[in-house]
Amino acid sequence: MTQNSTLKTRNYEIDFLKFIFSILVLLQHSKGISDVVPANIGYWGAGHIAVYFFFAVSGFLMVNSFYRHRDNNLSPAKASWHFYKGKVKSLWIDFLGALVIIKAMRIVARVHNGQIDSIDDAIRYIINSIPEALGISAGGFTEPTNGPTWYISAMLIVMPVLYYILSRNPQFYLYVFSPFTVIMLLGYRYRTRMLDTPVWNVFDAYTENIVKAILGICCGALAYIVYRKIISTNWTKLGVGTLTALEITGYATVFAVSLLWSKNVTTRLTMQVVFIPLIALSFSQISYVSRLFVSKLWLKLGTFSLTLYLNHCAVQMYFEANLAHQSYKTNLILYFLFSIALALVEYFGVRLIIKGFKKLNLKLVEK
Repeated sequence: MTQNSTLKTRNYEIDFLKFIFSILVLLQHSKGISDVVPANIGYWGAGHIAVYFFFAVSGFLMVNSFYRHRDNNLSPAKASWHFYKGKVKSLWIDFLGALVIIKAMRIVARVHNGQIDSIDDAIRYIINSIPEALGISAGGFTEPTNGPTWYISAMLIVMPVLYYILSRNPQFYLYVFSPFTVIMLLGYRYRTRMLDTPVWNVFDAYTENIVKAILGICCGALAYIVYRKIISTNWTKLGVGTLTALEITGYATVFAVSLLWSKNVTTRLTMQVVFIPLIALSFSQISYVSRLFVSKLWLKLGTFSLTLYLNHCAVQMYFEANLAHQSYKTNLILYFLFSIALALVEYFGVRLIIKGFKKLNLKLVEK
Protein backbone atom coordinates (compact mmCIF):
# COMPACT_ATOMS: atom_id res chain seq x y z
CA MET A 1 0.00 0.00 0.00
CA THR A 2 1.49 3.29 -1.08
CA GLN A 3 0.87 6.55 0.68
CA ASN A 4 -0.63 8.22 -2.40
CA SER A 5 -3.46 5.66 -2.46
CA THR A 6 -4.98 7.08 0.71
CA LEU A 7 -7.42 9.97 0.86
CA LYS A 8 -6.04 13.18 2.34
CA THR A 9 -8.87 15.59 1.56
CA ARG A 10 -12.60 15.61 2.17
CA ASN A 11 -14.78 14.16 -0.58
CA TYR A 12 -17.67 16.57 -1.11
CA GLU A 13 -19.57 14.19 -3.38
CA ILE A 14 -19.86 11.78 -0.45
CA ASP A 15 -21.12 14.67 1.70
CA PHE A 16 -23.86 15.35 -0.83
CA LEU A 17 -24.78 11.66 -0.98
CA LYS A 18 -24.95 11.48 2.81
CA PHE A 19 -27.53 14.24 2.78
CA ILE A 20 -29.60 12.55 0.06
CA PHE A 21 -29.56 9.23 1.88
CA SER A 22 -30.55 10.99 5.11
CA ILE A 23 -33.62 12.26 3.25
CA LEU A 24 -34.43 8.65 2.34
CA VAL A 25 -34.35 7.75 6.05
CA LEU A 26 -36.83 10.54 6.78
CA LEU A 27 -39.09 9.28 4.01
CA GLN A 28 -39.18 5.75 5.43
CA HIS A 29 -39.92 7.04 8.91
CA SER A 30 -42.80 9.17 7.65
CA LYS A 31 -45.03 6.09 7.55
CA GLY A 32 -46.63 6.83 10.91
CA ILE A 33 -47.04 10.61 10.69
CA SER A 34 -50.58 10.28 9.32
CA ASP A 35 -53.45 7.86 9.84
CA VAL A 36 -54.22 7.98 6.13
CA VAL A 37 -51.16 6.96 4.11
CA PRO A 38 -51.36 6.35 0.32
CA ALA A 39 -51.27 2.64 -0.47
CA ASN A 40 -48.94 2.86 -3.46
CA ILE A 41 -45.88 4.26 -1.68
CA GLY A 42 -42.74 2.24 -2.41
CA TYR A 43 -40.14 3.89 -0.18
CA TRP A 44 -40.89 2.20 3.16
CA GLY A 45 -37.55 0.38 2.93
CA ALA A 46 -35.53 3.35 1.64
CA GLY A 47 -34.01 4.02 5.06
CA HIS A 48 -32.55 0.52 5.18
CA ILE A 49 -30.77 1.11 1.87
CA ALA A 50 -29.50 4.45 3.18
CA VAL A 51 -28.02 2.78 6.24
CA TYR A 52 -26.25 0.24 4.02
CA PHE A 53 -24.62 3.21 2.31
CA PHE A 54 -23.62 4.81 5.63
CA PHE A 55 -22.06 1.60 6.91
CA ALA A 56 -20.14 0.99 3.67
CA VAL A 57 -18.78 4.56 3.64
CA SER A 58 -17.71 4.13 7.27
CA GLY A 59 -15.99 0.85 6.40
CA PHE A 60 -14.14 2.48 3.51
CA LEU A 61 -13.00 5.40 5.67
CA MET A 62 -11.91 3.04 8.43
CA VAL A 63 -9.48 1.28 6.07
CA ASN A 64 -8.31 4.61 4.70
CA SER A 65 -7.72 5.89 8.24
CA PHE A 66 -5.65 2.83 9.06
CA TYR A 67 -3.31 3.34 6.10
CA ARG A 68 -3.03 7.08 6.77
CA HIS A 69 -1.97 6.54 10.39
CA ARG A 70 -0.09 3.28 10.00
CA ASP A 71 3.28 4.95 10.66
CA ASN A 72 2.27 5.82 14.23
CA ASN A 73 3.71 2.47 15.36
CA LEU A 74 0.83 1.76 17.73
CA SER A 75 -0.03 -1.79 18.76
CA PRO A 76 -3.26 -3.14 17.20
CA ALA A 77 -5.09 -2.72 20.51
CA LYS A 78 -3.94 0.88 20.99
CA ALA A 79 -4.59 1.70 17.34
CA SER A 80 -8.13 0.35 17.69
CA TRP A 81 -8.71 2.36 20.86
CA HIS A 82 -7.30 5.49 19.23
CA PHE A 83 -9.62 5.04 16.25
CA TYR A 84 -12.62 4.44 18.51
CA LYS A 85 -11.97 7.61 20.50
CA GLY A 86 -11.79 9.59 17.27
CA LYS A 87 -15.16 8.25 16.13
CA VAL A 88 -16.82 9.01 19.46
CA LYS A 89 -15.34 12.51 19.52
CA SER A 90 -16.81 13.28 16.10
CA LEU A 91 -20.29 12.05 17.06
CA TRP A 92 -20.93 12.57 20.76
CA ILE A 93 -22.02 16.24 20.77
CA ASP A 94 -24.94 15.80 18.37
CA PHE A 95 -25.62 12.23 19.48
CA LEU A 96 -26.20 13.32 23.09
CA GLY A 97 -27.85 16.60 22.09
CA ALA A 98 -30.49 14.79 20.06
CA LEU A 99 -30.90 12.19 22.81
CA VAL A 100 -31.54 14.83 25.49
CA ILE A 101 -34.20 16.46 23.29
CA ILE A 102 -36.13 13.29 22.60
CA LYS A 103 -35.76 12.06 26.19
CA ALA A 104 -37.21 15.34 27.48
CA MET A 105 -40.11 15.03 25.05
CA ARG A 106 -40.81 11.47 26.13
CA ILE A 107 -40.64 12.33 29.83
CA VAL A 108 -43.16 15.13 29.31
CA ALA A 109 -45.42 12.75 27.34
CA ARG A 110 -45.13 10.06 30.01
CA VAL A 111 -45.94 12.51 32.78
CA HIS A 112 -48.95 13.73 30.78
CA ASN A 113 -50.15 10.14 30.23
CA GLY A 114 -49.61 9.15 33.87
CA GLN A 115 -46.78 6.72 33.09
CA ILE A 116 -44.46 8.72 35.33
CA ASP A 117 -46.21 9.96 38.45
CA SER A 118 -43.31 10.20 40.90
CA ILE A 119 -39.68 11.22 41.15
CA ASP A 120 -38.73 7.55 41.51
CA ASP A 121 -40.34 6.72 38.16
CA ALA A 122 -38.49 9.60 36.50
CA ILE A 123 -35.14 8.53 37.97
CA ARG A 124 -35.74 4.91 36.96
CA TYR A 125 -36.56 6.03 33.41
CA ILE A 126 -33.35 8.07 33.22
CA ILE A 127 -31.22 5.21 34.62
CA ASN A 128 -32.68 2.81 32.06
CA SER A 129 -31.47 5.26 29.40
CA ILE A 130 -27.79 4.84 30.34
CA PRO A 131 -27.02 2.07 27.77
CA GLU A 132 -28.35 4.28 25.00
CA ALA A 133 -26.35 7.28 26.21
CA LEU A 134 -23.21 5.11 26.21
CA GLY A 135 -23.87 4.01 22.65
CA ILE A 136 -24.27 0.31 23.42
CA SER A 137 -28.02 -0.16 22.95
CA ALA A 138 -27.44 -2.06 19.68
CA GLY A 139 -25.84 -4.81 21.75
CA GLY A 140 -29.33 -5.81 22.86
CA PHE A 141 -29.46 -3.93 26.18
CA THR A 142 -32.49 -1.86 25.33
CA GLU A 143 -34.52 -0.43 22.48
CA PRO A 144 -33.19 3.07 21.71
CA THR A 145 -35.50 5.96 22.49
CA ASN A 146 -34.06 7.78 19.50
CA GLY A 147 -34.61 4.96 17.03
CA PRO A 148 -32.17 5.96 14.25
CA THR A 149 -29.22 5.92 16.67
CA TRP A 150 -29.13 2.10 16.49
CA TYR A 151 -26.91 2.62 13.45
CA ILE A 152 -24.35 4.66 15.39
CA SER A 153 -24.45 2.29 18.34
CA ALA A 154 -23.90 -0.77 16.13
CA MET A 155 -21.05 0.99 14.33
CA LEU A 156 -19.32 1.94 17.59
CA ILE A 157 -19.61 -1.62 18.91
CA VAL A 158 -18.34 -3.32 15.77
CA MET A 159 -15.67 -0.96 14.45
CA PRO A 160 -13.07 -1.36 17.24
CA VAL A 161 -13.10 -5.14 16.74
CA LEU A 162 -12.80 -4.89 12.95
CA TYR A 163 -10.12 -2.20 13.22
CA TYR A 164 -8.13 -4.50 15.50
CA ILE A 165 -8.31 -7.30 12.91
CA LEU A 166 -7.29 -4.83 10.21
CA SER A 167 -4.33 -3.64 12.29
CA ARG A 168 -3.16 -7.18 13.02
CA ASN A 169 -3.19 -8.28 9.39
CA PRO A 170 -4.36 -5.80 6.73
CA GLN A 171 -4.07 -8.28 3.85
CA PHE A 172 -6.12 -10.89 5.70
CA TYR A 173 -8.80 -8.32 6.59
CA LEU A 174 -9.10 -6.94 3.06
CA TYR A 175 -8.70 -10.03 0.91
CA VAL A 176 -9.93 -12.90 3.11
CA PHE A 177 -12.00 -11.79 6.07
CA SER A 178 -14.08 -9.07 4.38
CA PRO A 179 -15.13 -10.94 1.19
CA PHE A 180 -15.86 -14.12 3.17
CA THR A 181 -17.88 -12.17 5.75
CA VAL A 182 -19.88 -10.31 3.10
CA ILE A 183 -20.82 -13.55 1.32
CA MET A 184 -21.77 -15.37 4.52
CA LEU A 185 -23.70 -12.51 6.15
CA LEU A 186 -25.60 -11.67 2.97
CA GLY A 187 -26.66 -15.31 2.83
CA TYR A 188 -27.54 -15.21 6.51
CA ARG A 189 -29.72 -12.14 6.07
CA TYR A 190 -31.48 -13.61 3.03
CA ARG A 191 -32.28 -16.79 4.94
CA THR A 192 -33.47 -15.11 8.13
CA ARG A 193 -35.99 -13.15 6.06
CA MET A 194 -37.33 -16.40 4.62
CA LEU A 195 -37.81 -18.12 7.99
CA ASP A 196 -40.77 -17.28 10.20
CA THR A 197 -40.40 -19.17 13.46
CA PRO A 198 -40.61 -17.60 16.96
CA VAL A 199 -37.18 -18.87 18.05
CA TRP A 200 -35.44 -17.61 14.93
CA ASN A 201 -37.25 -14.26 15.07
CA VAL A 202 -36.02 -13.66 18.61
CA PHE A 203 -32.44 -14.57 17.68
CA ASP A 204 -32.52 -12.42 14.56
CA ALA A 205 -33.97 -9.46 16.47
CA TYR A 206 -31.01 -9.65 18.86
CA THR A 207 -28.32 -9.99 16.19
CA GLU A 208 -29.74 -7.93 13.31
CA ASN A 209 -28.14 -4.56 14.08
CA ILE A 210 -24.69 -6.01 14.72
CA VAL A 211 -24.90 -8.19 11.60
CA LYS A 212 -25.89 -5.16 9.49
CA ALA A 213 -22.93 -3.21 10.84
CA ILE A 214 -20.37 -5.97 10.18
CA LEU A 215 -21.79 -6.63 6.71
CA GLY A 216 -21.85 -2.97 5.71
CA ILE A 217 -18.40 -2.14 7.06
CA CYS A 218 -16.88 -5.15 5.30
CA CYS A 219 -18.56 -4.00 2.07
CA GLY A 220 -16.73 -0.72 2.64
CA ALA A 221 -13.45 -2.64 2.82
CA LEU A 222 -14.22 -4.27 -0.54
CA ALA A 223 -15.03 -0.82 -1.93
CA TYR A 224 -11.56 0.27 -0.82
CA ILE A 225 -9.98 -2.57 -2.82
CA VAL A 226 -11.94 -1.51 -5.92
CA TYR A 227 -11.00 2.12 -5.28
CA ARG A 228 -7.29 1.21 -5.28
CA LYS A 229 -7.72 -0.56 -8.62
CA ILE A 230 -9.48 2.46 -10.10
CA ILE A 231 -6.93 5.07 -9.03
CA SER A 232 -3.98 2.90 -10.09
CA THR A 233 -5.25 2.71 -13.67
CA ASN A 234 -4.41 5.27 -16.36
CA TRP A 235 -7.83 6.10 -17.76
CA THR A 236 -8.43 7.45 -21.26
CA LYS A 237 -11.20 9.97 -21.93
CA LEU A 238 -13.37 7.10 -23.10
CA GLY A 239 -12.62 5.24 -19.88
CA VAL A 240 -13.49 8.25 -17.74
CA GLY A 241 -16.70 8.66 -19.71
CA THR A 242 -17.54 5.00 -19.12
CA LEU A 243 -16.91 5.36 -15.37
CA THR A 244 -19.11 8.44 -15.35
CA ALA A 245 -21.94 6.58 -17.07
CA LEU A 246 -21.58 3.67 -14.63
CA GLU A 247 -21.65 5.97 -11.61
CA ILE A 248 -24.70 7.92 -12.79
CA THR A 249 -26.56 4.76 -13.83
CA GLY A 250 -25.64 3.02 -10.57
CA TYR A 251 -26.90 5.75 -8.26
CA ALA A 252 -29.98 6.29 -10.44
CA THR A 253 -30.76 2.59 -9.98
CA VAL A 254 -30.21 2.79 -6.22
CA PHE A 255 -32.51 5.80 -5.88
CA ALA A 256 -35.15 4.24 -8.13
CA VAL A 257 -35.13 1.07 -6.04
CA SER A 258 -35.20 3.12 -2.83
CA LEU A 259 -38.21 5.17 -3.88
CA LEU A 260 -40.22 2.56 -5.78
CA TRP A 261 -39.37 -1.01 -4.76
CA SER A 262 -37.57 -0.91 -1.41
CA LYS A 263 -40.40 -2.62 0.49
CA ASN A 264 -39.01 -5.93 -0.76
CA VAL A 265 -36.27 -7.12 1.61
CA THR A 266 -34.27 -9.16 -0.89
CA THR A 267 -34.36 -6.32 -3.42
CA ARG A 268 -32.87 -3.83 -1.01
CA LEU A 269 -30.27 -6.34 0.22
CA THR A 270 -28.96 -6.45 -3.34
CA MET A 271 -28.17 -2.75 -3.05
CA GLN A 272 -25.58 -3.67 -0.41
CA VAL A 273 -23.45 -5.23 -3.15
CA VAL A 274 -24.16 -2.45 -5.66
CA PHE A 275 -22.69 0.09 -3.23
CA ILE A 276 -19.24 -1.55 -3.39
CA PRO A 277 -18.27 -0.27 -6.86
CA LEU A 278 -20.33 2.92 -6.53
CA ILE A 279 -18.61 4.08 -3.35
CA ALA A 280 -15.24 3.20 -4.88
CA LEU A 281 -16.08 5.35 -7.90
CA SER A 282 -17.26 8.27 -5.78
CA PHE A 283 -14.15 8.28 -3.62
CA SER A 284 -11.83 7.94 -6.62
CA GLN A 285 -13.09 11.30 -8.02
CA ILE A 286 -12.06 10.17 -11.49
CA SER A 287 -15.46 10.35 -13.18
CA TYR A 288 -16.85 13.65 -14.40
CA VAL A 289 -19.47 13.53 -11.63
CA SER A 290 -16.88 14.62 -9.06
CA ARG A 291 -16.44 17.94 -10.90
CA LEU A 292 -19.90 18.95 -9.72
CA PHE A 293 -18.79 18.83 -6.08
CA VAL A 294 -15.86 21.21 -5.62
CA SER A 295 -17.48 23.76 -3.31
CA LYS A 296 -17.09 23.55 0.48
CA LEU A 297 -20.82 24.19 0.75
CA TRP A 298 -21.27 20.46 0.16
CA LEU A 299 -19.24 19.86 3.34
CA LYS A 300 -21.80 21.82 5.36
CA LEU A 301 -24.58 19.79 3.80
CA GLY A 302 -22.80 16.57 4.71
CA THR A 303 -22.27 17.74 8.27
CA PHE A 304 -25.91 18.74 8.56
CA SER A 305 -27.04 15.33 7.30
CA LEU A 306 -25.93 13.69 10.55
CA THR A 307 -27.78 16.28 12.65
CA LEU A 308 -30.91 15.82 10.54
CA TYR A 309 -30.63 12.03 10.85
CA LEU A 310 -30.33 12.23 14.62
CA ASN A 311 -33.13 14.72 15.28
CA HIS A 312 -35.95 13.82 12.91
CA CYS A 313 -37.21 11.02 15.17
CA ALA A 314 -38.39 13.56 17.78
CA VAL A 315 -40.49 15.31 15.12
CA GLN A 316 -41.79 11.98 13.85
CA MET A 317 -42.85 11.05 17.39
CA TYR A 318 -44.67 14.38 17.86
CA PHE A 319 -46.58 14.01 14.59
CA GLU A 320 -47.60 10.45 15.38
CA ALA A 321 -48.94 11.51 18.79
CA ASN A 322 -50.59 14.83 17.92
CA LEU A 323 -51.03 15.44 14.18
CA ALA A 324 -51.76 12.02 12.71
CA HIS A 325 -55.33 13.11 11.88
CA GLN A 326 -54.01 15.41 9.13
CA SER A 327 -53.38 14.31 5.54
CA TYR A 328 -50.14 12.52 4.74
CA LYS A 329 -49.05 15.04 2.11
CA THR A 330 -49.55 17.99 4.45
CA ASN A 331 -47.80 16.25 7.31
CA LEU A 332 -44.92 15.15 5.08
CA ILE A 333 -44.10 18.75 4.16
CA LEU A 334 -44.39 19.92 7.77
CA TYR A 335 -42.43 16.90 8.99
CA PHE A 336 -39.48 17.80 6.76
CA LEU A 337 -39.61 21.51 7.67
CA PHE A 338 -39.82 20.84 11.42
CA SER A 339 -37.07 18.21 11.22
CA ILE A 340 -34.74 20.69 9.51
CA ALA A 341 -35.65 23.38 12.05
CA LEU A 342 -35.06 21.09 15.06
CA ALA A 343 -31.76 19.87 13.59
CA LEU A 344 -30.58 23.48 13.26
CA VAL A 345 -31.68 24.30 16.80
CA GLU A 346 -29.89 21.27 18.20
CA TYR A 347 -26.72 21.84 16.17
CA PHE A 348 -26.25 25.49 17.09
CA GLY A 349 -27.87 25.25 20.54
CA VAL A 350 -25.57 22.51 21.80
CA ARG A 351 -22.50 24.36 20.58
CA LEU A 352 -23.63 27.63 22.17
CA ILE A 353 -24.14 25.82 25.49
CA ILE A 354 -20.67 24.24 25.30
CA LYS A 355 -19.16 27.59 24.39
CA GLY A 356 -20.93 29.17 27.36
CA PHE A 357 -19.61 26.53 29.76
CA LYS A 358 -16.09 27.04 28.44
CA LYS A 359 -16.31 30.80 29.01
CA LEU A 360 -17.70 30.27 32.51
CA ASN A 361 -14.97 27.79 33.34
CA LEU A 362 -12.34 30.23 32.04
CA LYS A 363 -13.69 32.99 34.28
CA LEU A 364 -13.66 30.68 37.31
CA VAL A 365 -10.06 29.69 36.57
CA GLU A 366 -9.02 33.33 36.26
CA LYS A 367 -10.58 34.12 39.64
